[in-house]
Amino acid sequence: MRERYCIIHVWKILNDFAPNDIGMKFNHHISASEPMNDTVQVSVRTDYDNSFKIKAGKLYGTCCQTLSTPSPSSLDQFKIALGKFLKKFPDTPPVPGYTSANRNSLLDWKNEKGGRT
Repeated sequence: MRERYCIIHVWKILNDFAPNDIGMKFNHHISASEPMNDTVQVSVRTDYDNSFKIKAGKLYGTCCQTLSTPSPSSLDQFKIALGKFLKKFPDTPPVPGYTSANRNSLLDWKNEKGGRT
């Protein structure tokens, strides 16, 4: 799952296992940068919102408060905790000819009413 990889990579950046060459800022929550203003062209804003820096930060933010691992230096423990967290959400990829509830993104499931957390 691509979203799982994004979350793991942000964790690696946060814990100095990967370089922070995209300039993610870590406070009490993950922040990519300042939001774009409303005068920016819609296609540019869409590209910005779909960039790795923004999307991965949002994905990590959906689960980082829920996940707790005994040691921040243990990637394997984080992956196990992340796997347990992701199992709480249905995996319903879009199928041609059928109407899907959403795009099957963790962000969509977290935002839906009644989504399991």
